[in-house]
Order: sequence, then C-alpha cells, then structure tokens
Amino acid sequence: MRVFFVGAFAFLFCSGAALKSQDRLTSFQDHFQSSSLGPVQTLESQHFRVLWVHPRDEVLAEPLLQHMESARTLLVEIFGEAAIHPDR
Repeated sequence: MRVFFVGAFAFLFCSGAALKSQDRLTSFQDHFQSSSLGPVQTLESQHFRVLWVHPRDEVLAEPLLQHMESARTLLVEIFGEAAIHPDR
C-alpha cells in the first residue's frame, strides 16, 4: 500500500510539474526545424503519423506504421469501440 501511495504522489507531482512547464514544450517539427540533418519528414497511415529527421530513420517508418495499425486492429477486437474513440 505504501508504495502505491508514494508512486501515486510522485506521479501527481511530476504531472503537476509537466503542466506548469507546458508553455516551454515545442512540437517535434518546431524543435528540429533547423536541424543539420535536413527537414522533418512525415509518413502517415490511416490512423497514425510518424515523423523523423535523420535520413536513415526512413527505413523504420513504414514497418512502424504497419505494426501500429495491426496493434490497433487487435485492440479494437479486444476492447471494441472504446479502443478507437478519439478522446481515449
């Protein structure tokens, strides 16, 4: 029980700190806008989007999207409509 409460307190404390620093966070595209590796590249599937900067990471984009789409399909089979609700 103590570990749960300590863990919950630490999580709440970290969450509060993250909320306070939200105005300092930038998007991936904004952060890497002036990267020496080149522009931010994007690949999208029906439900997901992958962004990368380093040219060698492009080989991972398509397999990653396929994996996430198949995982989404399995989750929909298990959890039904709750798994695909946009607010969850």
